[in-house]
Amino acid sequence: MRFLKSFSICFSLLVTTIGGIFFVQCSTPSGNPSSYSQKKYHSFSIRYNTLFNIDAALRKERERLLFQQQNMWQIQLLEKPDYRSNSNFLDSLQQGILELLPYVHEDRQKKALYVRLAQSYFYKEDYYAAQAYLDLPGLSFTDFEVLYYWLRIHNLLGQYQKVNSLFPEIELGLFSPRERSLLYAAHAETFYLQRQIDSAIVYLELAQTEYAPKGYRWSWTYSLAMMYAEKENYEQALPYFQAVRRSLTAPDGIKIASEVTCLRLQSKD
Repeated sequence: MRFLKSFSICFSLLVTTIGGIFFVQCSTPSGNPSSYSQKKYHSFSIRYNTLFNIDAALRKERERLLFQQQNMWQIQLLEKPDYRSNSNFLDSLQQGILELLPYVHEDRQKKALYVRLAQSYFYKEDYYAAQAYLDLPGLSFTDFEVLYYWLRIHNLLGQYQKVNSLFPEIELGLFSPRERSLLYAAHAETFYLQRQIDSAIVYLELAQTEYAPKGYRWSWTYSLAMMYAEKENYEQALPYFQAVRRSLTAPDGIKIASEVTCLRLQSKD
């Protein structure tokens, strides 16, 4: 209940912010449509209010998917879209962004909104529409969000060769430890979806070593345990299961699963 309430508040803030920008824009006198101060105000509002609230709404969607998946005892490297479970929210978010775009004049802010549209289409499982926005002129792989969602889209479309060709060319030094961690996890996903478990383990361990972001750490620990168990390397799997089992912050679903697995492995010994 608390999760749904915070999500509702976040979305209300987003709608209010977009509505406020429309009100200010529409109330500008026709004889003086774009004074310098008004342009600066609109730019400030979009950058620090609207984009902030759009990002908060999308972050809540990611957290919701992670929460849902991690409590189903699944191996989950990264959140998987499930449009059926939140279609009204995503439709409303896209409509708000599309209605806002004609009022945005700065290229940087337009590009930022295009990336947010790509994210929303990604969560709607419309990967081709998401890719179309990421392919717009001016967007670059030096932008983490562009690169990350490009990798994820091609993974989920089964276009693994494109990911494998691009990944060695990525200048990882351009990104923060958190961003590098998510990029490694995205490449681990590439191999996991192809059932190349050894390579998936290598990249997921790199992701853990780099900087596991909040919400992913215990999911990745459990995923590593399960992948080692799948390889029947129980000596490597057990410490990961035990780490999840003893954690005070791991999701209940994978904690219970780890507890059960630890008991089974120890009983075999």
